[in-house]
Amino acid sequence: MRLEKIIARSRIIDLHSVTLQGALEELLAVCVDKFPDLKPDALLRGLLARESTMTTYLGFGVSLPHVRV
Repeated sequence: MRLEKIIARSRIIDLHSVTLQGALEELLAVCVDKFPDLKPDALLRGLLARESTMTTYLGFGVSLPHVRV
């Protein structure tokens, strides 16, 4: 099954980073472009804390990182 059949292609982001922190920073850059009031530093800390307790990686290159805002 192709991911585009479940999630709109416009919501799928191809990342170039090879580290977790770099990937999260790329994702946050996209979010901040759309929602300028977000605080990327605070969100990055929250995302890294979340990933340290339990990964959001689903497999096959798919991850759904999340944090409460």
